Amino acid sequence: RRGKKKKNINKVPHYAGKTEEIKSHVYTTKGGKDLFVKTTTEVAEYITRTYKGGGEFVQALKSDVLEFEELIPPPAPTTANMAEVEIWKLDLKEYRDRLKVRTEIAKQAYAVVLGQCSQSMREKIESNTKRWADIDQNLDVIALLKLIRTALYQGESGKYKTHSLVEALESFYAFKQGYHMSNANFFERFKNSVKVVEHLGGSFGQDERRILSHLNDMGIDEISEATSTQLTRTKDTARNEFLAMCLITKANNMKYGALVADIQNVYTRGHDQYPKDIVSAYEMIVHYVSPHKPDSIDTHDEGVAFVQEEVSCVGEPTPNRGRGAGCGGGHGSAQGSGGRGTRGRGRGSNSDNRDHSVHLLRQDEETNQDNNTSTTSAD
Repeated sequence: RRGKKKKNINKVPHYAGKTEEIKSHVYTTKGGKDLFVKTTTEVAEYITRTYKGGGEFVQALKSDVLEFEELIPPPAPTTANMAEVEIWKLDLKEYRDRLKVRTEIAKQAYAVVLGQCSQSMREKIESNTKRWADIDQNLDVIALLKLIRTALYQGESGKYKTHSLVEALESFYAFKQGYHMSNANFFERFKNSVKVVEHLGGSFGQDERRILSHLNDMGIDEISEATSTQLTRTKDTARNEFLAMCLITKANNMKYGALVADIQNVYTRGHDQYPKDIVSAYEMIVHYVSPHKPDSIDTHDEGVAFVQEEVSCVGEPTPNRGRGAGCGGGHGSAQGSGGRGTRGRGRGSNSDNRDHSVHLLRQDEETNQDNNTSTTSAD
């Protein structure tokens, strides 16, 4: 129509990264807060594939880690035993080799990350003058990623942290799985939202009453009576249970609303089937089979479908919909004994189908008898 602009289906991203293999994964201020996780994961996997010895970057560049495992030089031998000295020399060489490889790859990774930053992102991170000067001088890829993460999670570098946390919480609780959103995408976005909130200092399900309730189940009356280990374990349990419940209630209601109802109904009968962590909650969603399924469409050859209809006429009644006078509740015509009716319209009940089928069989029998009688007379 005139006056309407056609949508550009193959829309090219406004900014493409400088590394060809991952050019569509970039750090830009216009992306959502889960952009950081996705892009950093792609960068880490690219480095692992490209640079020999870069395997540790997959773990170190995780958005909630951003830290290398500390490399500790081997302690010098305390005796002059030649065997111990030789072992120490080998360990020291291995330590130095690992440190050298890490340092070299980290410099390459720094260039890759910076090349994936749009101009607006560069301007934002460079506005933090002091931190940027130290990061750029040392080519510190970990510090660079932390600065990008802060810029994305908190928006403006000078934004009030509590404001950023409130926005992140609102975004988390408003998030739901759309009908056409895959379970894998839903799960990934859910985890990313959790990471954003917790990075900004938020928490889930760890209020004092819930913690005390879990401690009471362990036979501990007061929070002050719990050891540090018990308290840490209890907080983790409370968090995991809370997030598991969030995951299944945020799943698409049309697909999984019955799942939540089933779990609740079973609980009222004294059986607790609620998931205790997000992994078990996700598995429950993935493997759930809804009891409400649309009628399946027969995609077999029409001849096969016809044979099945013939058999069901003699045996059990066929459900609801038919293909002609033979069996199906439609109104069609049949010519000759056992002939196939033309396609009918309408619906009929099971009992109507059966009565109609029996009536046709009787007509066939009478016709056969008349034919036999005529043949005998002719003889």
